[in-house]
Amino acid sequence: MLNIPKLCECIGSFVQGRRLKGHGIVMSLERLISTINKSHRRIIGLMSGMSMDGVDLAYAEICGSFPDLKVKLIGAHARPYAPEVKRMLMGSREGTVYDVCQLNFLVAEEFSECVNEFLALNSIDAKAIDAIGSHGQTICHVPRGTDRIPSTLQVGSSSIIAEMTGIPTIANFRVRDMAVGGEGAPLIPLVDYILYRDSGGVVALNNLGSISNVTVVTPELDHLTGFDTGPANMPIDFFAKLIPGNDLGIDCDGALSSRGRIIPDLLNEMMQIPFIAKSPPKAAGYEEFGPVLLRKFQDKYSEKVPMDLLRTAVEFSALSISYAYKKFILPHHQLKHVTFTGGGCYNQTLMKRIRELLPELNIRELNEKDKALNDCKEGLGFAILAHETLSGRPGNVPSATGANKAVVLGELAP
Repeated sequence: MLNIPKLCECIGSFVQGRRLKGHGIVMSLERLISTINKSHRRIIGLMSGMSMDGVDLAYAEICGSFPDLKVKLIGAHARPYAPEVKRMLMGSREGTVYDVCQLNFLVAEEFSECVNEFLALNSIDAKAIDAIGSHGQTICHVPRGTDRIPSTLQVGSSSIIAEMTGIPTIANFRVRDMAVGGEGAPLIPLVDYILYRDSGGVVALNNLGSISNVTVVTPELDHLTGFDTGPANMPIDFFAKLIPGNDLGIDCDGALSSRGRIIPDLLNEMMQIPFIAKSPPKAAGYEEFGPVLLRKFQDKYSEKVPMDLLRTAVEFSALSISYAYKKFILPHHQLKHVTFTGGGCYNQTLMKRIRELLPELNIRELNEKDKALNDCKEGLGFAILAHETLSGRPGNVPSATGANKAVVLGELAP
C-alpha cells in the first residue's frame, strides 16, 4: 500500500529545501501535495474506446474512502478525433514505430483539446480541477495465454496532457495490473462495485461497446466477477460499413440488421473462435475480433448479401453473450437484475435477441439518470480510478483481472 503521508512528507521536504526560481516544479509539487491531502476532489476522466471515434469526458466530484465513496457526475463532453488522427489510429496496427511515436503525442493533444474545450464551454478554471484520469487510446493489447509476451499499449502521453491543460494527469492504468500477473483488464469492475454494491443483491452490469464486458457485483468485493464475454459492436460496425448507402457506417437502432437473415455456416464459424469458450479471467480486443479476422469472414462469404452478413454479426454478439452467462455466470450467481449499457444497448435487434436467448434474466430498462451516465460511464470510471490512485488505494480487482494482488494503478505527471 502506498504510504501517502510519508510521500507528502518527502515531497514537502523537497519543496521547502529546493526553491527553484523560474521553474514550475515547486508549483507542481505543492499542488500535488494539496491534491493528495484532499478527501474531496474534482476530477476529469477521459476515455476513448476501440471504435477510435474520439474522446469521452466525465467531470465528477468524488469524496470519501473506499468503498463508501460519494460520486457526483457534474458534467460530460465528447469530442471526435480529427480525421487525420483517426486515420492514423485505424492503421496503427500495420503502422511503423514512427507512427506510434507520433500518435502518443497527437492523441494526447486530442485529449487535451477535449478538456480545454469542456472547461471553456462551462467557464471552469483549470485550477479548480484537482486531477485528470486518462485511459488513453489502446492500440495494442496482448493477453496472457498466447505465444507472445503479455503486454498492453495505450498512447496519449500524460505529460503532454498535464502541460497542455495545466492539470496533474494520471495515465497508464493497465500496465501495473499486468505487472502482477493480471490481464490489465477489465478495470471498470471496481467502479461498478462502488456505484452498485448497494443494489440489494447480486447484480450484473454489462457494457456493450466494441467488446462486451460484464461485471457481476456481489456484496463482498472478493466474490466480484468481471470479464469480457466477447464481441458487441465490433463485428456489427464492420459489416454495417459494407451496406451501400449506409453513410453512418453503423447499425443504427438495429434497423438494418432487422432486415437481414442469419447465415448459419458463418455464425457457426464465428462461435468457434477460441476466446468464446475460454474461462475467465479474460480480456478481448482487436486480436480476437478485429478487422483482420472479420475480413477473412468477409472474403469467404463474399457472395452473401451484406445485410445478411450484418444480421449474422448481430446474432454472433448476442449468442456469445448468452453463452457467457449460461456457462460462467448463472451457474454461480442468482442475479437480481442485469443492466446493459454502452452503444449496443440501443441496438434493438441485438437487445431483442439477448432477451430471447436469456429469458431468465431480469433486464432493467435505462431511466434518464442511467442514460446520462451511460454516455460517459467509462470516462467517469477513470476519474474514480484516478481518485483511488491519489488516495493510495488499489484500483484493480484480482478476481476480475487475474492479478496475484491488488495494486495502486497509474503513472502521474504533476
